[in-house]
Amino acid sequence: MRLHRVVAAVTLLLAALSQQAGAGERLSPQLRTEPIGRSVPLLYVPYGSFRNDVDVFKAGIPATKLLEKIPATAPYSTCVDAKGNLYEADEDSNTVYEYARGAKSPSRSITTPTGFFLPSSIAVTSDGSIYLVEENINNANPVFLQLDRQGKLLRDIQFPLEAYGSFAIDTNGTAYLAINGNVEVFPPHATKPSATISEPSFASGLAIDSKHELLVGMPEANAVAVESLPSGKVLRTIATIGAGDYIALDEANDYLYAVSASGRTLQWYRFDDGRPLGFLAEPGLQVAVDPGT
Repeated sequence: MRLHRVVAAVTLLLAALSQQAGAGERLSPQLRTEPIGRSVPLLYVPYGSFRNDVDVFKAGIPATKLLEKIPATAPYSTCVDAKGNLYEADEDSNTVYEYARGAKSPSRSITTPTGFFLPSSIAVTSDGSIYLVEENINNANPVFLQLDRQGKLLRDIQFPLEAYGSFAIDTNGTAYLAINGNVEVFPPHATKPSATISEPSFASGLAIDSKHELLVGMPEANAVAVESLPSGKVLRTIATIGAGDYIALDEANDYLYAVSASGRTLQWYRFDDGRPLGFLAEPGLQVAVDPGT
């Protein structure tokens, strides 16, 4: 049954994208030989322990090109800061690694104060704070961690074991966590939510745009919803093919990326009008985007 769902999802996606110019072109196997310039928009796709690398793609249309592979132990989650540095949280290693843009080895490592296993999401804000959601710490409930730049624990929040572990951080430091299908709002430094946004379908991936709108991946509804804050009113939706388990936004280039865990695809769309642009039939766990300059 799982194979049938995967085949069906990919078939539907191919049909949708075949109407777009250049959609679905094959990836080039040629890895880069020249340095990656700061102007190039990049995608980082971690593969966990079953591939032991982070693939780096050149984001763009009509095709996304594989540029290089960054060796890693078991990269489970990635993010990019405002300077283009890559952060990678390893599966079951208790460590976050920082890479300069274009580097294949880390410039530093940050050991977390608590052991983690399956860090499902990571984010780094402009002040250097590191945020992690751990799906399972020491076989206990999932935990949301906030660390300073050196790895000192600033905040930890436990939530129910069945909760989903995606989140987004706004420019004020407010955290939005997808918990049990809805979105819980945690002000800076708070360990209890100040509000709950009830979602029309199970909330998974989260992101926040420059207008301070909340993007909510709803793979069961085949959509990413764009919602106003703080009300959570749905302003518009972007139709996907079962994607939204994890999402990443590149407003500079008008791309929205959405991961389908069940269909094993990374899909991308125009953010302004929702037009499908392409996909990768890849089993990568998540996606992080660096829009370049």
